[in-house]
Amino acid sequence: RELCGSTSLHVPEEPRNVSIRLRYHREGELSLNSQTLLNIVGNGPAHSHRSFLVYGVFDSSNQYIQWRGRHQFPTLRNQQVESLGLRRDFAIENQRYGTNNLTAPANPYGYGIACPNDFYETTIPDIATNERALFNPIALPADASSHALVCALSSVKDATGVYKAPALARKNPEVRPAFPLLRSPIQAATPIRFLLAPCTQAISETHLEMQKQRLLFTSEALYCTDSWGSVDFIPNLVATMRNAIELERSQQKDMVLVIALHRNDNDLALAVERALQQVIPSERDRSTPRVVGAFVLDSQARVITTPELRPLTLWCPSTILEDGFKPPEEAQSPATTEGDDSAETAGNQASDSSDEPHSEPSTDNHNDDDKEESPDVIFDASMQTCAIAPDNFNLELGPLSFGQLPILPSRELYLDFIETYSEAQAGTVESLTFYAPEFTPLTDNVELPGIGVATFMNNEILSAQPKNAFSYCSEANSAFFVFRSEGSPQTGFEVIPIEALPDWHNVAGETTYNLGVVWDFPFLLRMNYETIAAGSITAFTFSVPFGISSSAQNY
Repeated sequence: RELCGSTSLHVPEEPRNVSIRLRYHREGELSLNSQTLLNIVGNGPAHSHRSFLVYGVFDSSNQYIQWRGRHQFPTLRNQQVESLGLRRDFAIENQRYGTNNLTAPANPYGYGIACPNDFYETTIPDIATNERALFNPIALPADASSHALVCALSSVKDATGVYKAPALARKNPEVRPAFPLLRSPIQAATPIRFLLAPCTQAISETHLEMQKQRLLFTSEALYCTDSWGSVDFIPNLVATMRNAIELERSQQKDMVLVIALHRNDNDLALAVERALQQVIPSERDRSTPRVVGAFVLDSQARVITTPELRPLTLWCPSTILEDGFKPPEEAQSPATTEGDDSAETAGNQASDSSDEPHSEPSTDNHNDDDKEESPDVIFDASMQTCAIAPDNFNLELGPLSFGQLPILPSRELYLDFIETYSEAQAGTVESLTFYAPEFTPLTDNVELPGIGVATFMNNEILSAQPKNAFSYCSEANSAFFVFRSEGSPQTGFEVIPIEALPDWHNVAGETTYNLGVVWDFPFLLRMNYETIAAGSITAFTFSVPFGISSSAQNY
C-alpha cells in the first residue's frame, strides 16, 4: 500500500527537473506518476562529493574492525536513504595499519585520504557486502596493538561504475572511569521516637493507636503536652530531644526524629515546630553521626511555617490528600447498568503496586469553588511537607466505590473511615526505614537557593590532564550531580552541573574537579504498607525520594 524506492543516475549535464512514471508492466498502459525528490551530487573531493562514504570502526577490544557505508545526500539523512531502500555494494581490500594522523577537520571520516606507503601489510582477507556494515572475519595481528589507524582500499558500485578510494578505521581512544568509586555510603538511619500527647486529657485512643502503628511505636515513653502553654515547654522539649540525640550519638549512626503529635490545639503544633527549629537545622551540616531531619505525624493536616525547617522535615498528613479523599458517606455510587466495565477497571487498579509515587493527583473530588486558596498553592506547600501518597486513591469495585484511606490520615478522616468500614480496612504499616548519606569531616555543603543543598563529600576529586577529554552519558538522575573547581567561583559559579564538565574542561583545562551531589531533602523514607479491600490483601511500597521537587507539577 505504499511506494518506495530510489535510483542513482549518471548524466553528463545537470538536469533542471526529473520526472518518474511507474508502470505496472513494461508494455502495459497502467502507470502512475510519482513525486520525485531530486538530489544532485556534483564533482569534487570524495568526502564531500560522493553519495556513499566508507569508514571503519573498532570493537571495544580494538582488535576487530567493522567496515561501514554511509549515504551522503544534500537533502536526505543516512537513515532516510536506507528506509527508501537504496543499497550500495562496497568492498574492502588491502588492509594495512600504521600510526600516522590522517585526520582533517573537513573530512571526519577520512574518506579518500591517501594511505602512506610505510603502513604495514596484514593478512586480513578482502570482504564485500551490500548491507550497511560488515565485520572483518579475523582480528588484527598482535603487532598492530600499538598503532592507531588501519587504512584500506574501498570499492563502491554506483551509477558511474565502480569508484575506488582509501578508507580509514580509527581505534577507540583509551579511556578510564573519571570517577571509579563513590566513597560516601548511604546507610539506614536510627529513628528516635517521641510520643507527644496530653496525659490528663483523653482525645481519641483509637486515633492514637493508629498513629503509633503507622510509626511502628512500641514502648516509647509518653511526653506530656498538658503544659504546652507555659514558657518552659519549648526549652524543656528541646532539652529532652537533645538528650535523646546525644545518648544515641554514641552508636555512630545518623538519626531521624520521629514524632507522633496527638493534639487538639493548633498552637501546640506551632510550639513543637519551634522546638524542632532549635534542634534540626544546626545538625544538618555536621558529620556523621548527626540528625538528618524529622518526621512528624500530626493529628491534623497543616503546613510548616518555618522556612529553614521545611526542607528538613516531613510534616504529615498532607493537605492535598485531605482535600482529595472521597469521604465514606459519598463513597456509594449509583448501581451500574448492565455491561458496565468498572469491575475490570477496578481489577487493574487494585493490582497496581508500583514502587513509584502516583504520577498525577486525583482532582475529581476537589471543589475549587469552596476554596479561597489556589489549588496549586495548596498542592505545592503540602507536597513539600508530606510527600507520602498511596498508589491508588480510590478502588472501583463493581457498583460500589470504596474510598481508600490515605496512609497517614488526620484524626477526623481516620475516625470517619473506620466508622463506615473497619480498622482492618484502614491498613497497617509493615516496615518503616530511613536512609541517609554518611557525612565525614571533609563534607562541605553549599546552599543553592530555591533548589536545595549541594554536598561535596569525602574530598571526591575528578583528576585530569589538560590534554584529556571528558565523556559524559546523560541519565535520568544526572541533574543531581554537580562539580566545582578552583576557577568556578571566580566566574560566578559556585557549583556547575556535571553535564557541563566536558565543555568546561575543554576551555579551562584544570587538573582537579570536586564532585558533589544535590539534595533538596536530606533523607529517604521507605514504607511497606498493607491494606484490605473487598476481602483481599494488597501490599504497597511507598517512598519519599531524596529530591522532593518544589514544582507543583511533580507528585
